[in-house]
Amino acid sequence: MLRILTAGESHGPACLAIIEGMPAGVRLSIKDINQDLKRRRSDFGRGGRKLIEEDKAEIL
Repeated sequence: MLRILTAGESHGPACLAIIEGMPAGVRLSIKDINQDLKRRRSDFGRGGRKLIEEDKAEIL
């Protein structure tokens, strides 16, 4: 089971996610994650703010 912890502000400089329980050896691609984040911009939602703000993932 995965446990996801989040921190940060919705419209702040950053949001953080810590994923616990991820099996060793799982490959993560920044390109794939950022592509999924771009899809979020075209989804239904309130206001046009999501069209202004750009989401970009970074693995630390």
